[in-house]
Amino acid sequence: MAKRKPVTFAPKTGAMYAAMEAALEGQVTQFTTGSIVKGTVRGITDNQVFIDIGYKSEGVVPSNQFTEAEQVKVGDEVDVLLEQLEGDDGMVMLSKSKADDKIRWDMVLEKYQEGCVVEGIITSRVRGGLIVMVDSVEAFLPGSQVDISPVHDPEPYLNQTFEFKVIKISDERRNIIVSRRELLEDRQADKKRELLTSIEKDQIRKGRVKNITEFGAFVDLDG
Repeated sequence: MAKRKPVTFAPKTGAMYAAMEAALEGQVTQFTTGSIVKGTVRGITDNQVFIDIGYKSEGVVPSNQFTEAEQVKVGDEVDVLLEQLEGDDGMVMLSKSKADDKIRWDMVLEKYQEGCVVEGIITSRVRGGLIVMVDSVEAFLPGSQVDISPVHDPEPYLNQTFEFKVIKISDERRNIIVSRRELLEDRQADKKRELLTSIEKDQIRKGRVKNITEFGAFVDLDG
């Protein structure tokens, strides 16, 4: 009986092996936990949506992360956030809701910066202030920054649209702090400077009496 020849493997050298190794490494390195990737919907169940992001196994997203308005279907391309390459079941863990949040926040960082003026609607009261919706992102309006004069009852401001000045953006905490008071004070100061540069002796101007005292009256010249 002839002896069976031992099985030999090709040495891990040469152009072919290098190309295969590079391809495998490239597949891993192009996926970074916490990044947003594009994927294609491959299957839908009552509770899960299976998405192919080009990795060796498909990813899964809870179906409740897709709104009824989106009406996701097989073949659709969607943006998802990569949470984990391989979970306990070997599936890629993805999140649609976190991807949406990150995309909205990145748009805010690209569009706005501290000191700029934004438009938003005051939607609700929270401890210490109010919530303002700016481009589908919540911003915090401290109670002391609602108006120039102290506001004891913020109810009349709810569901109203105003302009605000962005006074702080925290990328780490993903929050925005805005002020209506600073914006009004800035505009009031601009009017005052404009008035002081244009007012002259013996001019006749219309004004509004603000206060009367024993020694005279205070008149607002819209500045």
